[in-house]
Order: sequence, then structure tokens, then C-alpha cells
Amino acid sequence: MNYSDSENIKAQKLLLRKKIKFELKLFSQGGKAAAESESVCRVFLQSDAYRNASAVFAYMNMPSELDVSSVIAVAFRDGKEVCIPRIVPGTNQMDFFYLDGSLPLEKQTEPGVFQILEPKLSLQKVPLGKFFPENAVILVPGLLFSADGKRLGRGKGFYDRYIAAIPAEKKALLCGTGFSFQLAPDVPVEPHDRRLDCVICGGKMYFSRNDGV
Repeated sequence: MNYSDSENIKAQKLLLRKKIKFELKLFSQGGKAAAESESVCRVFLQSDAYRNASAVFAYMNMPSELDVSSVIAVAFRDGKEVCIPRIVPGTNQMDFFYLDGSLPLEKQTEPGVFQILEPKLSLQKVPLGKFFPENAVILVPGLLFSADGKRLGRGKGFYDRYIAAIPAEKKALLCGTGFSFQLAPDVPVEPHDRRLDCVICGGKMYFSRNDGV
């Protein structure tokens, strides 16, 4: 289906979100989620996207989401800056905070708005604007991805808003992460939906020019 020709993109998104959330719940209860998470982390850590990054914007996963904790651990060992998001209560906005590589994660995080672990407010917030880190890579979770960089999120717009505020000259690279079944031939998008630079689903990395490596 060519979603770009549809007059019902919002309705299609709602149906897909319901379907993928159900599939994620089932998949996370099986034995393959951990193995696929490690596969995605391994592909990312071996990529130029990671090697060239000064800072890695990771996330603390929901129970049904792909787990990127291995990336956080390796990035600390490699001396990179690591940040995770914290939702601003009562809004559809979030901020990222730098983690301290010398401390265990449980000492720096607390349950947040959706009971996902979030950085404590005592940590340093990543500034937007001219002091945003150069050559950062942002791992972007989602429900559905296409090889050409389209993404279906959960509908709140947290990442779209945050990414829109990053100065273009900072050259932040956006990398979607998902399980193999979260890769689709096409994804319904609206004008405000930001296309990703690359996507890793399962054990394969795709760039927005649509060639997998």
C-alpha cells in the first residue's frame, strides 16, 4: 500500500499501533527478544555511526521494547558521553540528561511517568542550541520502521519535538532500533514525522537511501 496517497493516515496509524503493540507484548514474552536486542546492539556498536559519535543518546526500554542497555555499557567503556530521556510531567516533551559512567544505573535513575526508568533531576541536562554535542547519535525506539527511514512512534510526539529542536549544524544522526518484525515495506507518515538516517531491525542496518548493509 502506498500510504502517501491515503486520506486516512491518522486512522491507519491508530490501527497499526494497536496491532504492533499486541505483537510486541507477545514477542517480549517469548525467548527471542533478548537475542534480537543483543543482535541490534552488536550491529550498532560495529557501525561507523557509533564509532564517529561523540555522544550516544540511548533510552531505557519499556518491557516490550528492544533493550539497548548493552550500548550504554560499551559506550561508557569507550569513553563516550551517554544520555537518556526524561519526560516533562504533564507535557509531550522530554529532555535528555547525561549519565555518569562511574556510577551504576540504579543510582542515577528512578521510575518515571510511564514507570520507565528515567535519569534523576540531579544529573546534568543536555542543552539544546549551540551547546548541544557535536556528532551525536540518537537511538530512536518506535513501533514500526521502513528501510528508507520512516517511523511510526507511539503517538505522543516526544522524539519528533526533541529532534526538531536540535540545530541542523550539529549533525545529529538518527538511528531507529527495533525487532525484525518491526520492519515494514512502508510506514504511514505525516509532514511533521521526522525521517531517520538509518534503521537497525534484527541483525541488519538500513540507511535512508534504502540500501541495507
